[in-house]
Amino acid sequence: MKERFTISMDNDLASWLDRLCDEKIFSSRSHGIEFCVMQIKKMDIEKVVLLHWGKEEVEPVFLSKKNERMRFE
Repeated sequence: MKERFTISMDNDLASWLDRLCDEKIFSSRSHGIEFCVMQIKKMDIEKVVLLHWGKEEVEPVFLSKKNERMRFE
C-alpha cells in the first residue's frame, strides 16, 4: 500500500521531472520521486553533513559505511 502526501519543489526541478515523464523515463511525478528516494535509501546513509558555501548555497554530503571503507582502503 502506498501513502499519499504532498510535496513542494523548486520550479526548475519540477520542470526537469516533467520532462522526464514526457520522455517516458518515469510514468508520473510520483514514480520519479519514488525512484530517486529509493536510490538514496540504497546508499545506506548514516549521516548528512550540510556544507554552507554562501548565504543561500547549501550542499548536502551523504555519509555511509561504504564511504568509510572507500576512504581508508
